[in-house]
Amino acid sequence: MRSPRHRIRLVTVVTALAVVSVACGGRADDTGDTGAAGSTTAPTTSAADAGGGDTGGGDTGGSGGGTTTSTTTTTPDPCAGAELEATEIGVTADTITVLVAADVGSPLAPGLFQASMDGVEAWAEHVNDAGGLACRRVEVIEFDTVLNANESVNAQKQACDQALAMVGTTALFVFDTETMNTCPDLAGAPTGIPDLAQLTTEVAHQCSPTTFPVVAPQGACPYDGGPRLYTERLGHIAWYRENITPDLTGVFVVPGDLPSTRQTGITTIRAMEKIGVVNAGEFAVSGADLQPVYAEFVQRIADSGANYARSGSNFVSMVKWRSEAANQGVDVPIWECTIA
Repeated sequence: MRSPRHRIRLVTVVTALAVVSVACGGRADDTGDTGAAGSTTAPTTSAADAGGGDTGGGDTGGSGGGTTTSTTTTTPDPCAGAELEATEIGVTADTITVLVAADVGSPLAPGLFQASMDGVEAWAEHVNDAGGLACRRVEVIEFDTVLNANESVNAQKQACDQALAMVGTTALFVFDTETMNTCPDLAGAPTGIPDLAQLTTEVAHQCSPTTFPVVAPQGACPYDGGPRLYTERLGHIAWYRENITPDLTGVFVVPGDLPSTRQTGITTIRAMEKIGVVNAGEFAVSGADLQPVYAEFVQRIADSGANYARSGSNFVSMVKWRSEAANQGVDVPIWECTIA
């Protein structure tokens, strides 16, 4: 059971980071600014004698002039006079710090999840431009985990020491989550650190009690070995059948560098087969594979008459596949990517 302090920290972070909120009121460029910091004015008009006629004669259809008054209202700055303190690790009187860990700089897949870092930076810039979060400026630490399990642990350690939360985590080799699950809060309690991950591939990460992924894992948690129940999301298949073609024949590319990513890709394909999608071929790829490797996949599309091509790898894989298909003059109505 999570401690009360753990619940408070998680509620604070999930509420604050999942919803982009304006915490510090108006800005100097607001329309109707009175000149006072954080205040805005809005004109209000009221008309006496709505009919414009003589108020004493009861004539509502007259053309006599009414009386118009103008008033202003002031919205107070919620941060004005606030006495801010350093209340938790990663929270000072002026800033809230988060850490984004992503696989970016590995030579096996250069720039693999650069978009995760870019996205978190863009979010922070947006929040800061709108006045900040909880009357503070958001600061982002970028940590490149370079497809390395040790670096994923080092990212957790730095986050525990310097950040309120991990946001946008997109690291494939998170085999060990002990640090993020148990690192101490400001009071020294083993609260752990909230991890608002983009995706989770390894069981330890998927089932971490402090991880809240955007892309929810299909596998059931907790998991201690043996058969594992998977729940797949197949609503898009129903949409394809209703709007494009009722009969789907697919060729599938599965990310093969990790057993976990291969397993996730295969369980999705098996679920599709159960609802009638014809499997014309499935192929494992590595992030290091060059475009010529995809020639075999394109040929399978051509030979089978497939109308659906799905890649479970990243966008670089999809670019290679589609580029090779274009070279051979092959196309399908449906190209689908997952983590791309």
